[in-house]
Amino acid sequence: MIYPIIRHLTFLTACLLTLIQPAFAQYSSAGALTAKLENIQKKSGLTGFAVAVVTPDSILYQHAFGFSDVAAQQPYTVHTLQPIASVSKTFVGVAIVKAIELGLFTLETPVNDILPFPIINPDYPTAVIRVKHLVSHTSGITDRPEAFKKGYVICDDATRGNSLLQQLLKAGYGNGDNRYTLPAYLTDYLQATGKLYSKKNFKKAKPGTVYEYSNVGTALAAWLIALKSGMTFPEFSSRYIFTPLKMEHTSWRTSCESPAGMAQLYDEAGNVYPRYREASYPDGGLVTSCSELSVYLQEMIKGYTGKDGLLKKESYKLLYKPMFPAGEAPKGIDEKEPNIGVLWIHRMNGVIGHTGSDAGVGAFMFFKPEKQLGLILITNTDIENMQHGATRQLADFVAVWKEIGDYGKQVLP
Repeated sequence: MIYPIIRHLTFLTACLLTLIQPAFAQYSSAGALTAKLENIQKKSGLTGFAVAVVTPDSILYQHAFGFSDVAAQQPYTVHTLQPIASVSKTFVGVAIVKAIELGLFTLETPVNDILPFPIINPDYPTAVIRVKHLVSHTSGITDRPEAFKKGYVICDDATRGNSLLQQLLKAGYGNGDNRYTLPAYLTDYLQATGKLYSKKNFKKAKPGTVYEYSNVGTALAAWLIALKSGMTFPEFSSRYIFTPLKMEHTSWRTSCESPAGMAQLYDEAGNVYPRYREASYPDGGLVTSCSELSVYLQEMIKGYTGKDGLLKKESYKLLYKPMFPAGEAPKGIDEKEPNIGVLWIHRMNGVIGHTGSDAGVGAFMFFKPEKQLGLILITNTDIENMQHGATRQLADFVAVWKEIGDYGKQVLP
């Protein structure tokens, strides 16, 4: 069975994202929660996972369970590195707002004012795609499967006998070019003469009128930053996000080199995925740990409360400000996720953050604004795929999310 790569979890998120509800589980100590989660892991199909419960000023709970590498019996720890799929998009959002703060462009800037070639929706050739359309998933740029799969690079040292490798190749994933870059991929995809170009790369809709989640649109937003700043997007991220927060082991995966401490990634049957990266890496290729992601989430909650930090107070307001005025939501938007800031999803129940799902990856990061409480859950195991929706691990993921949510509710000062 093939496990398609999907970046953003869309199936059954309603049950997963009830971040703060009346607590059902009662814990006498953090140790009681640990025992509960250990029991879930042992009975579950989640190979390894890590969780965190944070406030702006403290880590209320942080722990890891299971294995980062089963064959080597390497435990999964809070410092284990792995991709976080579409939770990566929140970092792109922060980088976009930082670029605006630096005067590189605004949300109203037409993307064709920055790009080295024009992007034209063939059904609306005079329509203007603006930065705000990219960061709100209303640009009309689609993730056409046949072309989107070609953004994945399966690393040369992947074992050729790997059953998942053969299935991914058969399904059309990978382009055979280990040097495939973000600019090359976006040019191939969006320029009218590009080898991945098709009219189907665009919706038959004017920018701003229809919501369709777009990984390619997010990657394009990151490229705009690189073009205007004179830095690569990883360099910009390091200077303005990772280094200030001392996220020393966090990086964008732009090559096949694996950093020390990188987890193996597993499908729902426990098979190891071949190593891969994405040419469109800003849409889901951030590699980090629960420990460093916790530092980031704390900073994001502080910013929401009005404190200067990575961004100025007014920039944080822009980051989280709902893009769609009341009564003016675009067609196609999910009623469970009725609004979005600059790539930060606003859930109907009031939480703000993002989900992520990729080959061998599940990642959730959300915070409840009025409680100033955030949760993180990342795993190196499939929790959803397009062939049959939820994997059997999704129920275990739900169980873990509920337990840490209950704990957070109980221990809030």
